[in-house]
Amino acid sequence: MKASFPPKRRRGPQVEWDGTTFRVTSKGRCLNVPVIPASVESDMLVELDALTHWESAEASEGDPTSPSEGDEVSIEDLHEILEAIEQEAERLGLPIEFE
Repeated sequence: MKASFPPKRRRGPQVEWDGTTFRVTSKGRCLNVPVIPASVESDMLVELDALTHWESAEASEGDPTSPSEGDEVSIEDLHEILEAIEQEAERLGLPIEFE
């Protein structure tokens, strides 16, 4: 009899919310995603044009020897980033829009 295992789930980006910025980490890279108030008082807005390059995790923690700009954010990364932010915002009960 063979044991059956569920398919391995790909681990996506991890997201933290500090009240003004979503910090997304994935594969040793970091992306700080600030939000701004949207036209409706209770909504928050993420401007996608600002999401261009990853930082190394060390650079985001203030290590002066780390490069400040890293790999370009790919379309695939962007999809995963937005999905992870959306899930975290939903978990926290925060209304969010992407522009």
